[in-house]
Amino acid sequence: MRGKFLVNYSHITSANSLEQLMHDCQMHLKLRCRNKGQGTAYAFQCQFCGEFRGKEEPKRFHSQQPVAADLKLAELYQKKFQELNMANLKDLPLGDYAEEGKPIKSGVEEAEELQACIENFCQENGYNKDRLLKLFLYRQREAAINEYLTRWSRESDLHDWFSEVFAKWFDVYHEVPGYGYINGEKIPLKIDFLIKAKDELLECGFTNQFFGVEVKYLDPRSGKGFHKKSSEGVFQALSYWYSGARWSLTGVQNIELASVLFLSNLSFRDESDQVFETYDRLYDRTWRTYFSIANHANVGEIQIREWQGSLKSWRFDFNGAAYFSFRKSSGLKLGNPDVINKGRIGSQKLKTNELKRLT
Repeated sequence: MRGKFLVNYSHITSANSLEQLMHDCQMHLKLRCRNKGQGTAYAFQCQFCGEFRGKEEPKRFHSQQPVAADLKLAELYQKKFQELNMANLKDLPLGDYAEEGKPIKSGVEEAEELQACIENFCQENGYNKDRLLKLFLYRQREAAINEYLTRWSRESDLHDWFSEVFAKWFDVYHEVPGYGYINGEKIPLKIDFLIKAKDELLECGFTNQFFGVEVKYLDPRSGKGFHKKSSEGVFQALSYWYSGARWSLTGVQNIELASVLFLSNLSFRDESDQVFETYDRLYDRTWRTYFSIANHANVGEIQIREWQGSLKSWRFDFNGAAYFSFRKSSGLKLGNPDVINKGRIGSQKLKTNELKRLT
């Protein structure tokens, strides 16, 4: 069996939330050789969590034996996942929440007591538990989202911010014309931005291809059409990929994109937390569903963190997997290069250069 690669487990060891362990195994699969009975077998292993996916590969299709499977990876991932999961139910701290002389209870114990309390209350007062809880969660969510505060008032504010801030790392082109196809008919289009990495990013492994950026301002408050506008915005970004769109700049024609990125006011962590962290996390789950689907269509999200009004980090995120990121504390970093240039139709999953060879 061929020797192992040196493996970097920093994506696991540095994770401080379950969110940072979310990923799409399909984006991290590599062929590996693992022991099976008295011999070996070839199978695809996720290089993020260590899980094996799909059927084993016939050895006759591979002239060289792949490197050995990393059995430590799954162990580390599961250990970290359980650690972070338990942290969500950690003991309450001593202080104002603890009454003198009473033992501190774990989150699990309190959850069990709360469940018993709710069931007893509903039984004694003749309430339907399911209906009561749904009503409570709905009212809490509505109250939370209607208190939403934002520094943005219109989409053009986001355009101005992006043009100014990201010009440090990218050549930024605003409102770029192009065309796509619907039922074979050529349709004129316009995308909010095209960006192309400057030398600093190229030296860190960023592709020299263009990316598209579609920008939307979304108001999550009741009656503002959030679900309609957000789903239409993500689909708009998705359609730029699957319509075979090409874009034009002065001196450069028929530009094909490596990916399309979505930017909104909810790309900013301090604003998305207001909307996504309701008790039922409905908006959070809706948002994740959007980008779980869009990821298969080569669409990701620009995620932004700020601190006291200044940029702390940005990340080009594809359903939990980062293509590239910047942190003020550690600089620029290439993530998984395989999350861009995806070409998928039916059950086939190919890179765009492979699709071109088939046409």
